[in-house]
Amino acid sequence: MPRTVPFIIALLCLVAGCSAIEQLRADTTPPEVRLTVLNGMGQPVFSTSEGTERPADACAYARSFPIRIAIAASDSGGIALVGARIFPASTIESSVATIPTAPDAKVLVEEEGYGDRITVQLKQPPGDVQSNALVTVDLGEDALTKVFVRAKDVNGNASELYQIDVRPVRDPAACRDG
Repeated sequence: MPRTVPFIIALLCLVAGCSAIEQLRADTTPPEVRLTVLNGMGQPVFSTSEGTERPADACAYARSFPIRIAIAASDSGGIALVGARIFPASTIESSVATIPTAPDAKVLVEEEGYGDRITVQLKQPPGDVQSNALVTVDLGEDALTKVFVRAKDVNGNASELYQIDVRPVRDPAACRDG
């Protein structure tokens, strides 16, 4: 009888693992993406949970330069990629930081036309799911900066945040203030 207990426990773990894999395959929900302008007036936050339409206040005033932004992505099935496009090209490459860190996150910053493309590829830990990711980056331009962010989960579901404009305080646009 005592020999069957480990077998039963192993069998239960196998069944539970199989159902978790099936739930992962059935995931059709895209990740949530949030962008925060950390040194913006009021630290405004923009999120894919607001919908896909670009709101009138989809901009933030930067109190100082360089502009510091944080991109957070979350998905219960696991985050595979977080990305950003920055126009004009103003990414301070040495400022890019991620959680998780290397070797679980691979960062690529490349110039693309007049802008920069930041790509963070995440490696899923063995037997676990990396359900959250955070990327911070400094942007050095003292002018209107356009930011686009996106994320993709391990099942290929993707979400993109509408364009966010980060403006100097002297700009007359009506921006979100947190």
